[in-house]
Amino acid sequence: MWHFLDLSQDQKLERRRLLDLYGSLAQVSALIPLAILQIYFFIGWLQRRWARRSGGDDVPSSPQLKKQRSDALNGSVARSKETWRKVSWWMGDTIDIWGSRVTKGEIVAGVVWTAWLLFLSCVQTQGDYLHLTKRFGIVGASQLPLQYLLAFKSPFSPIHHLTGCSWPTLNAAHQVLGRVSTLLFYLHAGFYLNFFIQAHVLAKRIKDWDVILGLVGTIAFTAVGTTALSWIRKLSYRVFYTTHVTLASILLPVLYFHVHHIRIYILETLVVYAVHLVLRILNEHKVEGSLTMVSGTANLLEINIPISAKSKSKSIMQWQPGQHVYASLANGPVYTRPLKSRSPFTIASLPSEDGNLKLVARVLNGNTAALAKAATEGATGKSTSMPLILEGPYGLSTHSNTLLGYNRVLFIAGGVGATFIVPLYRTLLKDLSPSPGSRRRQNVAFVWAVRDEAETNWAGPEDEEEKKGMQERMTVYATRSGRMDEDEQKTNEMDTGIEMERLLPSGGMDGSAQGWQINHGRPNLGEMVDRALSHTREDAKVAVLVCGPRSMADEVRMKSSKWVGKRDIWLHVEAFGL
Repeated sequence: MWHFLDLSQDQKLERRRLLDLYGSLAQVSALIPLAILQIYFFIGWLQRRWARRSGGDDVPSSPQLKKQRSDALNGSVARSKETWRKVSWWMGDTIDIWGSRVTKGEIVAGVVWTAWLLFLSCVQTQGDYLHLTKRFGIVGASQLPLQYLLAFKSPFSPIHHLTGCSWPTLNAAHQVLGRVSTLLFYLHAGFYLNFFIQAHVLAKRIKDWDVILGLVGTIAFTAVGTTALSWIRKLSYRVFYTTHVTLASILLPVLYFHVHHIRIYILETLVVYAVHLVLRILNEHKVEGSLTMVSGTANLLEINIPISAKSKSKSIMQWQPGQHVYASLANGPVYTRPLKSRSPFTIASLPSEDGNLKLVARVLNGNTAALAKAATEGATGKSTSMPLILEGPYGLSTHSNTLLGYNRVLFIAGGVGATFIVPLYRTLLKDLSPSPGSRRRQNVAFVWAVRDEAETNWAGPEDEEEKKGMQERMTVYATRSGRMDEDEQKTNEMDTGIEMERLLPSGGMDGSAQGWQINHGRPNLGEMVDRALSHTREDAKVAVLVCGPRSMADEVRMKSSKWVGKRDIWLHVEAFGL
C-alpha cells in the first residue's frame, strides 16, 4: 500500500533519481521488441540462404524423395511452423470495440505493454504515494517520442526500416501506444487530484500554472483519443484530422512548461515532430494533372499526370505498385500544407511503363469533393488541367518482389480497391511471363467486384496486347445491372466500398467498354479461395491479396481460415477509405 510520507531532503533526492531512472528504462525498453525482431529477421535470412544452398526450393521428381520431403514436413520444424501460422492468424482476427476495429494482436500487445509500464511505474516506489503518482507521469511522458515516431509518415521512417511494416501497421501501433500513454496520464492526474483533496489544498493548487497546464494536457489527450475513434473519423474526417494535428502541436509546449523533469522527453518529441514536418514538405511534388470523372460514373474521380525521364517529376517513374500518395490542389502556403487534410490515392498505374501516373478515388466529402469540383468539366468527358501537390510515395514498395516467392496468387478487389490490385496484377503477369497463355500465368487469378461495369473504365492499359493479356486471368462481376439512376448515385456517394448485401443473383455476362467480359451478380469468394488453395501441394505457398470493403475482407478471411495450418497462406488485406 502507498501512503502520504514526509520525506527528508536526501529521500527526495533519491526519489528523483529513481524517477529519472525508471523513466529512462521505460523509454529504452521499447528497443527490446525491435532487437528481437532484428534477430528474427536474421534467423529467417539464414534459413533462406541455407535453403538456397541445399536446393530446398527445388521440387524433387523422385516419388521416394517426395515421400522423404513429406515425412520431413511432418517433423518438429513443420509442426512449429504450423503452430506459428495459427498463432499469427489468431492475432490478425479483429474485434469491434466502441465502434473501432482492433486486432487481437493489438489487444495482446497493448495489454503486455501496459502491464510492463505499470510495473515500471510501481517498482521501488517504497510505499510513497507521491512517488507512485509522479512515476505514472514520467513513464507516460517517456513514451511520447516513440508515439510521435510511430506516426512518422515518411519513407525515411526509422521504425519502418527496422520493422518492414507499412504505415497503416505502424499507425495501429501508434494508436495502441496512445491509449496506453493516456491511461498513465489519467492515473497521474487522478492520483494527484486525490492527494490535493486529501491534503485540503485543492482550492489553492488548482490555481497554480503547473496544475492548470496538467489539466489542459489531460483534456487534450482525451480529445485526441476521442476524435480518433473510427465512428467519429467516418462522421467527419476533417474534424478528426484538424483536432489531431492541432492538439498534437499544442501538447508539446503545454507539457514542456508543466514540469521541468519531463522536458528531455518533450524536446526529443519536438525533434521528431519537426523532422517529420520538414520531411513531409521535402517529399512534396508540384505537378500538372488532368482531372476528370471516370466515364459512366458520377462519383469516381480520375487524375492523370504525364511524366517523362526529362521532366522535373521524373522521380515519379520509380514509384512502385502498392504504394500510395496524398493529393490535393496546390493552394495555400507551403508550411501549412502538411497540416491540412489530404486524401490518400493508391497508385493505379505503372508510371515507369505507362509514362503516366494515374490516381482514382471515390468522391466523398472534403478534399476529394474539392478535387471533383475542379473536375466538373470532366463529367462531360473533358479533362481539367490543374496544378496539384503530391506527397509521397508511402507504403511498401516490395509487394511485387514478395509475390514472386509464392506458388499461387489470388487477387480480390472490391470497387476502387482495384487501384491497389491492378498494378500488382499487371506487374506479376509480366514478371511471370510476357506471353499470354503461358503455364506460369495459370497460377494467378484476379477477381474484381464492382457496382457497375462503368467503374472498370479506368483500369485498361493503353497497350492493346497487354489489355488483352489482362483478361486472361481476370474475372469481373457487376453487382448491379445497368447504370445507376441519379437517386441511387446520390444515395451511395458516401459509401466507401461496394454494397455486398444487396446484390443480384449470379448469372449473365456481357462486355464492357474495355472489352473484357462482365459477369452479373456476386462472386463466390469462398469457392475461389478454395480453388486457389486446394489445387496446390501441401508445401506450396499461396498469397491472397484483398482490397475492398470490410465485408469483403471479412468474408475472404473467414473462408481462408480453414486452410491455416494446412497451407502456407499469406493473407494481405489492404485497407482503404477512412
